[in-house]
Amino acid sequence: MALLGVTLMKLFLHDLARLDSLYRIGALIGVATIAMGSSFLYQRFLADQGESGAPTSGPRE
Repeated sequence: MALLGVTLMKLFLHDLARLDSLYRIGALIGVATIAMGSSFLYQRFLADQGESGAPTSGPRE
């Protein structure tokens, strides 16, 4: 998560400053799509694991 945050900060502060406005808009839409997809995958697969690493949700009896 920290590496993703550092990468996004570098993108916003350094890389996007050099792009024209149309390319900047496209890059921001692409980054937003990737961020939403990665947050969905995190919620789907990693957030369900407890401290033991086993899924906390399972069949209820």
